[in-house]
Amino acid sequence: MSIKNPLNNPPQETPTPEGQERGSITPEKRTFEDGKNTLLIGIDKGAVDLSGIQEMADKNGFTQKGEFHITVLGFKNGREVKKALNALPESERQSALEQIKALVEETDFSFVLEPQRYHIEKEYISPDPKNKGAELRERRESYIQMVSLPGMKIFYDKLNAILGTDLEAPPAHMTLYTGGDDKEKSKMGIGINTQDEFLKMNPELIS
Repeated sequence: MSIKNPLNNPPQETPTPEGQERGSITPEKRTFEDGKNTLLIGIDKGAVDLSGIQEMADKNGFTQKGEFHITVLGFKNGREVKKALNALPESERQSALEQIKALVEETDFSFVLEPQRYHIEKEYISPDPKNKGAELRERRESYIQMVSLPGMKIFYDKLNAILGTDLEAPPAHMTLYTGGDDKEKSKMGIGINTQDEFLKMNPELIS
């Protein structure tokens, strides 16, 4: 199925802020969650053209995400941030956290939609609470939209400088639709922390 590329839409005759690419989208909000140290960049759903993928999603029983976001810090990297913060002397910990929060606010997270969309899947294995020693297997699938987000690397470079860590910026993307064995759990999507993780999810280019 051919997917309409949003970047092919006629350019808007509005001034482009200095440092931003024409066609760039400014996020609606940024949500940093204390404790978990996760960071989500909220996106206006109206900014994404779904006309070319909606039919395929419906045919395959996929569910559209209730809201669109780009994950800057997911659960895995959030745990690494927490670990690094806890390793600091108490006198430095709060200062580092405040620097991170300031970084969240000052980073330009404007992005451009890329033409690439992928189908990815992952199997989750967890202990069976009803059968000791047994495991439950659950397959999740997603349709994702790749984005160009220069601020992602800038954020991670500065975050690593604050914490003395070497965290890798994840592939910038947003989840559009989800599917899988368990419809409710699948709605959480599939976390992608590194490029290597992405390649292990059998990414299939949707074209």
